[in-house]
Amino acid sequence: MIGIGTIVPLKQPLQHHAAAIEAWAQFIDWRPARAGDFYFVPAGTIYAIGAGISLVEVQQNIDLTYNRDGHDRTRGLETKATAGDLQTEQRPAVALHRPLGCSGVLLDDGPFGLRLAHMQGGDALHVTNSGLAWFIPLRGRGDIDGLTWRAGECWLLTQPTPLIRAASDADYLFATV
Repeated sequence: MIGIGTIVPLKQPLQHHAAAIEAWAQFIDWRPARAGDFYFVPAGTIYAIGAGISLVEVQQNIDLTYNRDGHDRTRGLETKATAGDLQTEQRPAVALHRPLGCSGVLLDDGPFGLRLAHMQGGDALHVTNSGLAWFIPLRGRGDIDGLTWRAGECWLLTQPTPLIRAASDADYLFATV
């Protein structure tokens, strides 16, 4: 399960109360998640990742991330200074479903974009990069301008036209700003 937004709007006093008694989970709008689901969560929106979920989180460069719930975590929680700063409205439960092997745009939001792509082993792709871009291989292996990449890594691409090659069938995320 993944939670995005809340089931009811939470005013600041209720946010403080929920933080004080560690009761955030009861207000979260939980929905099922499966492999291949993509959700866009706007900055400032409260969200939660359920137990057993593995995911790739790609964030815009904005200083607005707060740790509210420490499920199985040892670091302290940031609750007092941030309550009231969150957008707690209900959020649409619609997910894009794009399993590995598919290609397509996941998000095109101003300068920030994210797409899922597939390459066959032996494919090569010159990427035109007008700013910063991130190459996040989800499956497969290959190289970028001669440097080896593997699934599970994240590459910051600063070159204007890097050459990405797949040594095996590969799926990847490509994020741009």
